[in-house]
Amino acid sequence: MSRLRSFFEFFIPITSGLVLGIFLGALLGVWKLPPYPQIQQAIQTARTLYAEGKAMMGVEPVQHLAPLRDQPPGISVPLPDRVQPGVTFLVSLFDGDFTARLYAADGTQLYQWPIDLFEVDFDEKAHRFHTLIHGAHLYENGDILANLDGQGLMRISRCGEIVWQNALRPHHAIDIAPDGTIWTPASGEMEVEPRLADTPLRFDRVRGFSPDDGALREDLDLKEPLVRAGYQGIVSALRNTPTDVLHVNDVEVLRPEMAAAFPLFEAGDLMVNARNKNQIWILDGQTMDLKWWMTGPMSGAHDPDFQPDGTITLFDNRPLAEPRADTGWTTLLGGSRILQIDPVTRATATLWPTEGGEDFYTPFRGKHQMLDNGNVLMAETDAGRALELTPEGQIAWQYVNAYDDTQVAWMMSAMKYPESHAAFAAQPCP
Repeated sequence: MSRLRSFFEFFIPITSGLVLGIFLGALLGVWKLPPYPQIQQAIQTARTLYAEGKAMMGVEPVQHLAPLRDQPPGISVPLPDRVQPGVTFLVSLFDGDFTARLYAADGTQLYQWPIDLFEVDFDEKAHRFHTLIHGAHLYENGDILANLDGQGLMRISRCGEIVWQNALRPHHAIDIAPDGTIWTPASGEMEVEPRLADTPLRFDRVRGFSPDDGALREDLDLKEPLVRAGYQGIVSALRNTPTDVLHVNDVEVLRPEMAAAFPLFEAGDLMVNARNKNQIWILDGQTMDLKWWMTGPMSGAHDPDFQPDGTITLFDNRPLAEPRADTGWTTLLGGSRILQIDPVTRATATLWPTEGGEDFYTPFRGKHQMLDNGNVLMAETDAGRALELTPEGQIAWQYVNAYDDTQVAWMMSAMKYPESHAAFAAQPCP
């Protein structure tokens, strides 16, 4: 009996302490009281170091890789007669180099630029693989533009020589205006803006650069058109993302040949996509006043484009969850989609995926291009895939960029150009 009493005298206080500790820990977690935030931050830091340690040590570019899905690696052209004529410009990690390639409609590789953008140095570069190309463009002479996210914009010759580069903190997509100006989002500074909030915040800018030397031509502070219009309320939930209020990931110029199809807008107007607010803005090209905006139904979207029929299309990511094999690499919403918006009526329609057609999903990043034959070309970034779909949703052309047997390299850009943009490939480099 004395042994049993001793056991309970020892066991009951320990058990009670454990139960009380679990109960208090749960309360701290629910109420987010110290030291719960500090513990969570330490756990997240440890996870980041574990996940990115190989990249930081220069061993493997893990920040550019994702699991290989149930898709055949390499080039495939299931419907050659349905492929839009032209050449396809891709930006990804190819044979260990972060660079660009050009492919023919039949899948033949025409060119690879002889440069590894991992080797380009910038002041804020943390390690060798700390480079991400969100935006790129191919000129007909073989020069390319590469927007190294948050670091700088550069022009590279067909022979891999850096023609010019700047460090003006541009990021994400590139659009070329009719006068040649290179438009891109750019990072702002952390500052207190009492017209919007009483705490520090960072608001994106929009910048235009010269194609000749990368010099700054235009610099637009996006706070100003918002305040002038009296629309501060559409970005009022600042405390969620004070260091990245808008996360502008694209700027597009309305071209003169399309302007007549858009009765609310004029040639030269700028379209801005604010991912963190699920918003599209249209700015007057002369005054930079905010003349139109829309929130939702897109979620985490990228790459809105003006279309000749007077609509706007975009790559609607819908980042509901991480892509996993056990969920079929998609989500309950059906993955990502190409969304069409009528700016006059604000009506929306899903163009892809079609019923019974190919699904696609990348929770972050991604691009699309509407083609003349009715197809769409997409960069499904986290799948490492460029794919051209017919209006019925069938795969006409695709490239899955396998990194190894289990991983793909992110497909950052996919763009179709006329065949004349491949003529430079026959010219030898010095």
